[in-house]
Amino acid sequence: MRKHSSTAEPKAKIYFARTYRHLQIHTVGTIVFLLAFLLPMTILLLLFYDELTWFACQAAIYLLHLMEVPWTTVGTSSFLPFFGPVYYVSAPTVFPGPLPPLVNLAIVLCLVWLLSTGPRKGRPIAIYLSITLLIHAMACLFFLLGGDLFPYTLADYSDLYVKQQVGIWLAFLVLMGLIMGLLGRGGVLRRILTVLMLMAYSLLFGTVRYALFLGILFRFSVLYMPVMFFALGPLFDFLYFVAIYAISVNGMIRIYDSKRKGEWLWA
Repeated sequence: MRKHSSTAEPKAKIYFARTYRHLQIHTVGTIVFLLAFLLPMTILLLLFYDELTWFACQAAIYLLHLMEVPWTTVGTSSFLPFFGPVYYVSAPTVFPGPLPPLVNLAIVLCLVWLLSTGPRKGRPIAIYLSITLLIHAMACLFFLLGGDLFPYTLADYSDLYVKQQVGIWLAFLVLMGLIMGLLGRGGVLRRILTVLMLMAYSLLFGTVRYALFLGILFRFSVLYMPVMFFALGPLFDFLYFVAIYAISVNGMIRIYDSKRKGEWLWA
């Protein structure tokens, strides 16, 4: 009876760990990508961000009307010199009474205690939620001790949100454009679609969140404005930025691993 060999056949070629591999930057291709795609896209965004904010405001007003938020108007505010204003939605400002901050503070402290004990203690999501809740707790304390001194209206927040969103669009376009321009050879269509998908998602997500936040602030008062700005604002934008980048890069890695493996360079 023949015995089977316990050793596997030796590989003809063993590659290094992928930690040590990288792609050679294609200088000409990178320059062409940046000049032919990224630069025109950046110029177009600078020239037409005012129109984008106007369309975002119209969409937000439509969503606010579905949430039965009345008395919405569109205002303008100066932003970048020589490139036009931004448009923002304005609605009446609602301040909290003495009871909502106290109730919110009690609920927040209970939730922080729950997140800091038992198996939830020290977990990343628990830490993030605790930070978010503590920001809201500080807002509750402020309104309990001196709510009349709160200096911001709903229009102020709306104006700041739109300017912040335009800044995010510009930053995301430049950052993702530079990253995609430096990633190896070929796959130009994939890289262009990655940038366009990021910008389209950012516009859609930013508009829906804009309407949702304004609706909450109108219905439940500006008590929730600090947590919206400091914890639920740009951080979420960078989460989907990283997610879209990771999906695109993983797709490119699979292409190089299957069809263009010889183009990897090893450190």
